[in-house]
Amino acid sequence: MAKMTRVQLEQFLARQPGAPNLPKADLSGLDLSNIDLRGAVLKYANLTRTILRDADLESAVLTGAEMLGARLNFANLAYAQLNYAKMQDANFEGAYLGEANLEYAQMQDVIFEVANLEAANLQHAKLWGATLEFAKLIEANLQSSYLVGVNLIGADLRQADLRHTNLTSAKLRDADLSKANLTGAKVTPEQLAAASSLDGATLPDGKVFQ
Repeated sequence: MAKMTRVQLEQFLARQPGAPNLPKADLSGLDLSNIDLRGAVLKYANLTRTILRDADLESAVLTGAEMLGARLNFANLAYAQLNYAKMQDANFEGAYLGEANLEYAQMQDVIFEVANLEAANLQHAKLWGATLEFAKLIEANLQSSYLVGVNLIGADLRQADLRHTNLTSAKLRDADLSKANLTGAKVTPEQLAAASSLDGATLPDGKVFQ
């Protein structure tokens, strides 16, 4: 699909009776702030350096999308499908990704500061060097994800699934790991000691913290 302008996209959306179907669309570099793309099918779309600040992407399908350097500050991505998406250097500060699917996504150096990822699926995701400072990850599934060097300072990880997750050099200062499952996770006792709470958490050796 040829590259679209914002005007062309809005004209296309106005003609669509239901959820817009835009697989492989080239929306790279556009300023799409505040746009309504709820339920849009954007599989393998090119959103490189696209600005989607305050955009509504609830339930959007972005499987395999190229989102390098995209700006999604404060966007709504509830229930969005972002599995296998390439999002290196993207910014999701303050975004809502409750129950979003980010399985196998590539998110190196992504910013998720104060973002809400409650109950999101991040299994096998690659997040090395990412910033999740003060992010909400309550009941998030991070099983077998790669969190090397990630900033999780002040993050809320209550009841999160961190089984077999690689947390090498991750910053866990003031993070809440209450009832989190860390079975088989790669993390040091020193890192865990920096957390604000480990109450009821299952530690890497399978023992429950008392």
